Amino acid sequence: MQIYLLPAFGKFALTDITDVAISRLYKSWRKEEYAPATISFAHVLLGNIFKLALRRGLILVNPMNNVEPPAKPKPKPVAMNPEQSQKFLDAASTRQEGFMFRLAYFLGARPCEYLALQWGDIDWQAKRVTLQRSLKLRRGNQWYTTPPKTEKSVRSIVLTDAFVKALDEHRRRQLEARLKAGAN
Repeated sequence: MQIYLLPAFGKFALTDITDVAISRLYKSWRKEEYAPATISFAHVLLGNIFKLALRRGLILVNPMNNVEPPAKPKPKPVAMNPEQSQKFLDAASTRQEGFMFRLAYFLGARPCEYLALQWGDIDWQAKRVTLQRSLKLRRGNQWYTTPPKTEKSVRSIVLTDAFVKALDEHRRRQLEARLKAGAN
């Protein structure tokens, strides 16, 4: 942070640094397109510096009390186009865990939701899968499932004939792998 804050305030006494000066610095950094994380870190650091200075009696008023924290920009989601999606799924299909990527893509569910799925969640006749739990990790690296946070999170998704067939094939491969593992 020395390369950011010292040029701006290095020649000033703490008592000479004002809320207006700090706000102007943030504004100039935004114009110069500094990373939002850099501005936020500077804000936290300045806040701590001035809190300590106030406790030690070096300043009478903390200028950070009147400085608005820098706005955190919302991340802009980047979606793959259909060609990129197909290329990704084709590459993933060559891997052992490739079906999981296909499942995630098809369901559009959160990882904690599709990783908590069980074969009983599939209604093979109605061609639906019900997302009804989340997979969580406890301290000590113990996995467990919980109901979703809200009732709206429980939902059924209609499956295509092709995806039902893919699920059935995946289940068969999983059972074969279990049989092999039990034979060893």
